[in-house]
Amino acid sequence: MPSLICSIPSIEVPYVLSHYSGNKINSLPSLLREKGYFSAFFHGAPNGSMGFDAFANLCGFDAYFGKDEYNNNNDFDGIWGIWDEKFLQFFAAKMNGFKQPFYSTLFTVSSHHPYNLPHEYENVFKGGPKPVHRTIQYTDMALRKFFAKASTMPWFDNTIFVLSADHASAEIQFQQYNSPSGYFAIPIIIYEPGSKPIPMRNELAQQTDIMPTVLGMLHFDRPYVSFGRNVFSPEEPFAFNYLNNTYQAFMDDYLLQFDGQKSIGLYNFKQDVAITQNLLASEIAVAQKMERRLKAFIQQYNNRMVEDQLTIAESQEKP
Repeated sequence: MPSLICSIPSIEVPYVLSHYSGNKINSLPSLLREKGYFSAFFHGAPNGSMGFDAFANLCGFDAYFGKDEYNNNNDFDGIWGIWDEKFLQFFAAKMNGFKQPFYSTLFTVSSHHPYNLPHEYENVFKGGPKPVHRTIQYTDMALRKFFAKASTMPWFDNTIFVLSADHASAEIQFQQYNSPSGYFAIPIIIYEPGSKPIPMRNELAQQTDIMPTVLGMLHFDRPYVSFGRNVFSPEEPFAFNYLNNTYQAFMDDYLLQFDGQKSIGLYNFKQDVAITQNLLASEIAVAQKMERRLKAFIQQYNNRMVEDQLTIAESQEKP
């Protein structure tokens, strides 16, 4: 939630578990409120699950819809929450009652372990080599039905839809994803009804890019703090994550690994998918450029966390 909604990454400790989780933050709901947007968060799990409702409140969402608001235990999977097909239909219907403009976020649940399906679909989806595949097929069907319903509603043609995973699956089928770069490989899809489709861009992007991208598409004209970029801007693509006590930065075709004091690895993660050929000694200029960018990123993050500067002060907005 911090990455997708607030453009705040996790460094060492997830933001919501850090000492600074009470800091004032900007978010899509809080920023869009300035433009008259109503906002709502949807999560079909029992209310209180994973602390989503508490963080949604911190983000400034106007409303929260969970299992309690859905109010029908017959559609509860018994573990995670309301089945995706049912909850996505509820999601579409609820949004149809919102006053425009509005912003909403939904977190689906059915593609998680133990990869169960509703009884009526047990023999419908054949799946694949991994148990997760049939639940992905089920959620894909649920999304198709959601878009079919949403497309009949008056707000559909004036809406930006963003689809992303929260994390990569532990059910790894292809070995290219069983690596320090592949562990974080997820899709981000941006859909504007009525616009000309743009082919997939083989370009670095990350969850923290979603907030600035959406705000850019909406021509938002106020300053805000973001650790991502508008993917449609000319800014150089950059991605970051943290794995096994190591900072990882991605630029162009390269992955830099940094232990907090010095760079310990540089890899061409597109050609060397297994991350076995360390180029640190041969690509010195590349490593230095990436290390400077990564250090600046970490410094900004740490300073803003400690000083509670994750928002733009009013005095900074004035010319």
